[in-house]
Amino acid sequence: MSAFSFSESWATWERHPAGEELVLLLSAAMTVGLDESGQEHAIALDEPGAYVLVPRNLWHTARTTVPPPHRAVSDARRRDGA
Repeated sequence: MSAFSFSESWATWERHPAGEELVLLLSAAMTVGLDESGQEHAIALDEPGAYVLVPRNLWHTARTTVPPPHRAVSDARRRDGA
């Protein structure tokens, strides 16, 4: 498990070939973008405790329009970034 903070939308996409990733929102709000067969599917995490389980090897990113700080917890072990 790891906790991280960010202050703006991610500039890149990432994926985790070794397994699923649980993203749990701790503060603020964010949208997790999932690339599903070339189409982006947006999952809104709009209150602390909201979460999404990102499937193994699925490209994803995070966006926000809410003032920082944004904090989330992730259980991903390895990642590839683009």
